[in-house]
Amino acid sequence: MTLEAEPEQTEATGAADASTEPRDTELILEAIAKLQQCFDDKIEQDEYKNTLFDNMHRELVRYQNGIMDKIVETLALDIIQLVDSTKGHISIYEKKEPTEDNYKRLLKIVNGIAEDMQDILYRQNIEAYSVPGNDVDTRRQKIIQILETNCSSEDNTTAVRVAEGYEKEGKIIRPERIKIFKYKPDSLSEENE
Repeated sequence: MTLEAEPEQTEATGAADASTEPRDTELILEAIAKLQQCFDDKIEQDEYKNTLFDNMHRELVRYQNGIMDKIVETLALDIIQLVDSTKGHISIYEKKEPTEDNYKRLLKIVNGIAEDMQDILYRQNIEAYSVPGNDVDTRRQKIIQILETNCSSEDNTTAVRVAEGYEKEGKIIRPERIKIFKYKPDSLSEENE
């Protein structure tokens, strides 16, 4: 009898397993469907974010190009005005006699052109500077020539300021150009010592 009972239990267990198999399969299919839906939603959300990002990037580039165009236009108009003014002066002085008085007037005009150019730079927040004092500051000055001196107190000091430096908001665009003294004792004074 025990042998007959076992097959019944096995059949009952098999029937229970067979009845749970469809249920497990349904749960797995539902989980896969939910997972697929989450995956589809995520892809759709990422595509939306990418579209937003692309639109924002296009707008930023358009904005930057607009600013650059405005800066270039402003500079161009300033330079055009300077060119027109310079050509006007040239046409006037071409017809005049080369006298000392005309020479002095022309120098004033050339000086005015330099000031106009500095004004154009100033409107772009670019300012001229000179390092105060005679000590050399290699971060803000460029040495373009060394002049010998026999005075030791002048060693490594500014001899001549050749051209101003230019900076924009603390950033050096071009350092001030200078000539410096370098101490070199006279050979005669060395022989006497």
